[in-house]
Amino acid sequence: MDLSSIGTMTIQVGASTFMANVPAGTRLVIDFADVTIEGERLKAKKEAGSPAGDWLIIGPGDVATLDIRMLLRTHDGADVLMHGMGRTDSAKFSSGAPCWFTPLFETSDARYAWLNKVQGVARGTASGKVVTFELAALV
Repeated sequence: MDLSSIGTMTIQVGASTFMANVPAGTRLVIDFADVTIEGERLKAKKEAGSPAGDWLIIGPGDVATLDIRMLLRTHDGADVLMHGMGRTDSAKFSSGAPCWFTPLFETSDARYAWLNKVQGVARGTASGKVVTFELAALV
């Protein structure tokens, strides 16, 4: 198993809603104010007004389960939906613990059809309100 780089994804975290004691645990709904992906094969960003966020659940032992969804537009006009799950230690994430994310992609644009066929993997770290992920595809 090898990895092929997709690029660096930078997320500017916006407003969030905290919901304690929901059936699944504690829910934190986080809006992504801005998202960019910079890579050789993929350059994309969140368009103003398009949906992007994380519907995160914090469970026992500070295990945070990510549920990330976002609609992106490439530099040349293709729409790409990226969605997936992930994990992190919610108690340590803001102080540098890694965050893992396994994105899937959907697009109808033939130029980016290769994204429909890959399983993505990503490792992220936080610095203030900015989360940076290194995105790759399993090959």
